[in-house]
Amino acid sequence: MGLAGTEPIASAVDLARLGLVVQPMATHLPHEPAGRRARLAEGHAFLSHAGIRPTSALLRRYAKALPEGAISRPHGALRWREPLGSGGELARRLRLAARIAEASLAGETMLAAGSQAGRLVRLATQAMLELAMLPSRLLAGALRQ
Repeated sequence: MGLAGTEPIASAVDLARLGLVVQPMATHLPHEPAGRRARLAEGHAFLSHAGIRPTSALLRRYAKALPEGAISRPHGALRWREPLGSGGELARRLRLAARIAEASLAGETMLAAGSQAGRLVRLATQAMLELAMLPSRLLAGALRQ
């Protein structure tokens, strides 16, 4: 049965008498193995979304940049859910992943790959995808307010 159904007891006075300081769980959970795995999974999803194949070094760099822990278990279609012009946590983490990707050798190789015409085609394709995502992002922004 475990702890299910148990009632909390007021123990602040007893803990203070013993000289123990209780810290919030959120302070240490990101440093637990499950928290580290969640940050690495988030980094993998966001770096993949940025267009590169994440290496272990890039994943560690992403995880170290976010000591507060993962925000969620990321899944596909991240840009479809991000409100337009958002300054939220998801946008901040996507920008971080994009910066890490651009600064890596894999990112530079991906950005410089192909001819100038090929890069222009990729840019035009990305612009069309952004245009297709615009209605859902506008709706997400309206629902957020």
